[in-house]
Amino acid sequence: MASPWQRFLRPDYLLDPAPPLGRAWPLFLLLAGLFLGGLLWAWQQRSRGRVAQWEGVVCAAGLLLTLARLFNVPALSVRLWPLLALGLALLIALGYRLTRRPWGDQPGCVVRVLALQPIAADRARALAWLAGLLPMTYPALIAAVRLALPSGLEAQVQANLLPDPWILPFDLPAALLTGLAFTLLCLGSLILLPANSSQRPTLAPDRALALVILVTILLWAARLYVGQRTAGVSASDPYAYAQMAVDVAGTGSPLHRFTLFPALRDAGVPWYPMVHVGYALPLDAAGTAATVWPPGWPLLLAVPYRLWGEPALYLTAPLLGLLAVALSAWFVHLVAGAEGARLPWTALAGALTAWLLATSFEQVDRLLVPMADVSAQIFSLLALACGLWAWRNGARRPMRWGLAGGVCFGLAYLIRHTQLFLALPIALLVWLAPATSLRQRLRLAVGFALGALPLGLADLWYHWRLSGAIWQPESPESFLFSLAHIGRSAAAVLAEALRHNEWGLLWPLTLLGAWYLARRAPRVSAVLGLTVLALLAIHLPYGALRLRDLLSLFPLLALFTAWGAVAVLAQARAWAVRAVAGQIVAALAVAVLIFALAARTYPVLTSPWRPPHASFGFVSAAQRAAFAQVAALTEPDAIIGATLNSGALDLLSDRRSVRPADWTSAQWATVIETLHAQGRAVYLLDDGVDLAPVLEATGRQFGLTPVALLDVPVYGDPDRVSRTLFRVSAPQTRRIWRK
Repeated sequence: MASPWQRFLRPDYLLDPAPPLGRAWPLFLLLAGLFLGGLLWAWQQRSRGRVAQWEGVVCAAGLLLTLARLFNVPALSVRLWPLLALGLALLIALGYRLTRRPWGDQPGCVVRVLALQPIAADRARALAWLAGLLPMTYPALIAAVRLALPSGLEAQVQANLLPDPWILPFDLPAALLTGLAFTLLCLGSLILLPANSSQRPTLAPDRALALVILVTILLWAARLYVGQRTAGVSASDPYAYAQMAVDVAGTGSPLHRFTLFPALRDAGVPWYPMVHVGYALPLDAAGTAATVWPPGWPLLLAVPYRLWGEPALYLTAPLLGLLAVALSAWFVHLVAGAEGARLPWTALAGALTAWLLATSFEQVDRLLVPMADVSAQIFSLLALACGLWAWRNGARRPMRWGLAGGVCFGLAYLIRHTQLFLALPIALLVWLAPATSLRQRLRLAVGFALGALPLGLADLWYHWRLSGAIWQPESPESFLFSLAHIGRSAAAVLAEALRHNEWGLLWPLTLLGAWYLARRAPRVSAVLGLTVLALLAIHLPYGALRLRDLLSLFPLLALFTAWGAVAVLAQARAWAVRAVAGQIVAALAVAVLIFALAARTYPVLTSPWRPPHASFGFVSAAQRAAFAQVAALTEPDAIIGATLNSGALDLLSDRRSVRPADWTSAQWATVIETLHAQGRAVYLLDDGVDLAPVLEATGRQFGLTPVALLDVPVYGDPDRVSRTLFRVSAPQTRRIWRK
């Protein structure tokens, strides 16, 4: 049973409007006594300044709130109110102490170290090194508190997807990372900052920190992205992109020929289950079909596949992920120099941008399989970067940079058609170009148009080839775009974005960074802001919007967040060169900043040393071996029924497959009889819960013989899927299968 002290500190009870008083009343009496003592002290010191007067006001309010809790006054019995008053009273008392009495050498030395300030006296260096280890007391304190609190706190911390300010400080891994990072920062400042203020450091501390962050994150990302990449593809999008690339490399066309279609075309059953998820109905009698996704990413993916074979299909996306990380850091330098603005700590802002992008869970999840999102992100960023580079070069070669930017814009559109709305910020970028004449701006605009136009026309021709209408896109989901979906889509994406391992802890820094950049570089801020608004405008009406659809905005969000962190550090540095009170505030600001970054990042930091995360369409090495085993266990002309592994069976096992769950029992029976009449063996792979009714009906009507248990990807509840490959008996056998 929890003690009164444990119940008193339970974070989940802090906002309870009427918590039971129970045996905690002595603690509230003690709290009332503290407030009463503070009130009496403030009365005695009332003539010595406003700090003491404010202390009296806060203590009086805390005393009233504590009494309200003791007497169960409605709405005022929330336990949080007196605790907040206590914290505020302690801060005011500390402020009074700092403003009234000088600090000694030793406490002052400790504070300067924590505020990342140089230590002048040689005799204080030993104490300074010890002071640099003080941040490690925070994780030790959290560990002690979590031992004292009920075990339920552990479950609350682990289950806390959205950032909760009352739970998050008790997150021990975040506390450990915060303490370690702050300690290394303090010790690093002691090494880099000279004791004599007249000397200049051999390497600027911000550049040294930026270099360490950038090198570390690139090595970490390479270990994760490349080391845990998929060994194959399954499901819908990942498989379809890989299959299109294979077809482009083999036949020169992204269209795929389903060779089973002619055999079943006249069987009197629906055609859709004969093609894999993500493909439209065949365009001709031979079974040629197109996917519902644009061909841009497969066209790029086909090049490394043609040069280096199948492993390149799975290595290209991770390598592009590393390129995106490096590109995001370089883009920060372009932004900082686009208007000639003097922005401090640009190198650190670039490194933090790279760190935030590389450790985004959504970013990582889309890199382990060959998805198109990161490639669209890269070319969108490159299109803006070419325009900003034209800004920096003034009147020199605007047409050349416009052409390069137009090609990148066209590729971004060819990969994801929603990137068409990048035309709005590109137009603003051309219009706001500084120190250029109207003629130079027109040359830049013409360059963008000439670079993008051939790719746009090629896509329109592809639309006409598929549907006979140039304005008809590949996807049949146009009906999902409606203004009525904006509110729901915004709420859904915001809930995903505000997870604590994405932007939930960082959004104040994001807003601060956007404001900070807008004041110092208004033109480029307008371009970046319009980029965010334009892409949100085209995506929010989409009824099935997910956070990954907005991945092209992540480098800009990381950029704004990094500048927000730089703004905090710059202000902390300004405070730290003043009195001791300013140094304490600076140290607290740096600590909170480090904690926010650590709490957001630590869930993904250990990923390179954990088993691979099974993202949608991911195939592990063992699962890839299982698909190879399918090829060894079945005849070359065999037909296999499955769910979302139908494409993987086609690509990885070289076996034709169908999706019987989308047929009725009678239609599936017709397919079995038709295939058996053609002398082809039929199998069922239990890889998803949707196949359960099919297995039951097929076993009852034809009979099923287990062939092998295979470690294939499963779609649905794994406990309800056997992963067994069954052979369907011939119609005349009619053997009953029992589970």
